[in-house]
Amino acid sequence: MPLVLITDANVWIDLQVGKVLAEAVKLGFDFVLPDVIHAELEDSKPAVFEDLSLLLELEHIRLGGLPPEAVSLAERFASQHWKPQSPDLFALAMAKLEEAVLVTGDKDLREAAEAEEIEVHGTLWLMEAMVKQKVLTARRAHSSLRRMLKSDRRLPEGECRKLLRRWSQK
Repeated sequence: MPLVLITDANVWIDLQVGKVLAEAVKLGFDFVLPDVIHAELEDSKPAVFEDLSLLLELEHIRLGGLPPEAVSLAERFASQHWKPQSPDLFALAMAKLEEAVLVTGDKDLREAAEAEEIEVHGTLWLMEAMVKQKVLTARRAHSSLRRMLKSDRRLPEGECRKLLRRWSQK
């Protein structure tokens, strides 16, 4: 059974900017895009995705509706973790209920997930997985990460430097 990953908007934007979105879905994970995050991506200005429906047509990505218990859990999270935005708290609640991994590029959401003992990773974790599984070459991962950084994507600076050094040596 594939690992289920609940995602926030930042991850999809990072992968789209880095031009590796199609490669990420080849990892064999079951990506779940919560419907509230999908709506957030649709409303994003400037639009990163020319046609967001194409994202959902990729294999291994499904739109996840929020069950009622996720709504009440997100409300509880909102009272305990006031920094993450509302759509992100729904992703957090979904990850908790589905016992899934949360993949986010948001520092505040990451901290909330850690406080709730939910396994959490980010874009760089996906990038490393793509290189390890040979979905991407180290050279392509290097150029993709540089593209993300040039587009002012909020990624951890120190970790980016380490990966860029490692990938430039391969």
